Amino acid sequence: MEGTGNQRLVIDPAGPVDILIVTDTKGIERTFFLNFGQEERAQQFLQVRQSQGHLYDVIKSFEIAEEFLQKLRQEAILESEVAQFGRTRPVRVDMEFPDQFGLRPQQIEELRNAIIQGTGSQ
Repeated sequence: MEGTGNQRLVIDPAGPVDILIVTDTKGIERTFFLNFGQEERAQQFLQVRQSQGHLYDVIKSFEIAEEFLQKLRQEAILESEVAQFGRTRPVRVDMEFPDQFGLRPQQIEELRNAIIQGTGSQ
């Protein structure tokens, strides 16, 4: 899901998908948070955001290679483990719903390669 203040996914009406690089004030690429396959969670989060006044937020979707998701599941660490492992591994961000990850620059590049182009929608 994205709103006007956090646009990272560019989805062409024909379905091609690209990911924008966003950096913080120090020039460090920001973590990219994604929900893989949990539509119920996306809908819940959208309702929360809209109740907070973010009326232009939308759910965007695209398909990825299953191997990429499997790799994230194996490599992801908990948010509480970031200090121990550093900022290179993906982060598991929601224990209630599986497959909610914060991706670091390394995984964002891998994600670009795992996107099944032509499957994007919003």
